[in-house]
Amino acid sequence: MQYEEETMSGEATYIHEIREREINYDWMRVFAMSMVILNHIADWYLLRMAEPSRLVYLCEGLSRCAIPLFLMLTGAFVVDKAAKETPKIFYLKFWMRRSRSTWLWHLT
Repeated sequence: MQYEEETMSGEATYIHEIREREINYDWMRVFAMSMVILNHIADWYLLRMAEPSRLVYLCEGLSRCAIPLFLMLTGAFVVDKAAKETPKIFYLKFWMRRSRSTWLWHLT
């Protein structure tokens, strides 16, 4: 979907592209978030119980897919952006954003 936007003077018109929201990615994020919470709860039980039940071990094992799922979802969005730019421009923007936020984090 595209829409046009005029500047204050009305001279220039810009075309912006709006991506349709993919609800499947949102549901996968909700699933991954709940798996991260389940993993932390299972870790808490593993550390505090003398003999945890098999259910705790099952939850611990099943919830290990959460972080790789987050990484794959991030990759899906990055690949879409990378297809529109040359690799040099994409990585230059990528590392500039990361270094700027890293320096701001260390300064605070």
